[in-house]
Amino acid sequence: MVKKKGKTKKAKRAKKVSRKPVRSSRVSNKKKSLKTLGKKQRKAKIKPLKKANIVRRPIENSPEEVRKTKIRLIGIGGGGGSIISEIASKIKKADFVVANTDQHALKFVPKYIKRIQFGKSLTQGLGCGMDWKIGQKAAQQDKDKIAKLFVNT
Repeated sequence: MVKKKGKTKKAKRAKKVSRKPVRSSRVSNKKKSLKTLGKKQRKAKIKPLKKANIVRRPIENSPEEVRKTKIRLIGIGGGGGSIISEIASKIKKADFVVANTDQHALKFVPKYIKRIQFGKSLTQGLGCGMDWKIGQKAAQQDKDKIAKLFVNT
């Protein structure tokens, strides 16, 4: 047998293992979390917020000044009606209204949502067929109905 000069496989493996980087056990003060610090050090690190100069006035309980907030969501047309139908099932503390020219589409809106049909004389309740000019004319004919949606009732 002929012996080769050099290191054996075991010696090479041992050499690779010994070349691992050495990790230092020191941790810088910046990286320390507040949990590892003492009480005095924690107080020094946490700075109190400055108070803003806010003028507070007493609240008068007259019925004219204190009002209950009312939220009303109005969906106009087929897209608006479908969005309102989805939202209304999840939110209970708001009023929901759907306005459409298509009478058949208004039948599929849930009963707890208020429905208003406009442009009945122009479209005969069949809808606009995605023609915005017809929808605009229908809305102009029934301005009063649509304006009542935005009045506090």
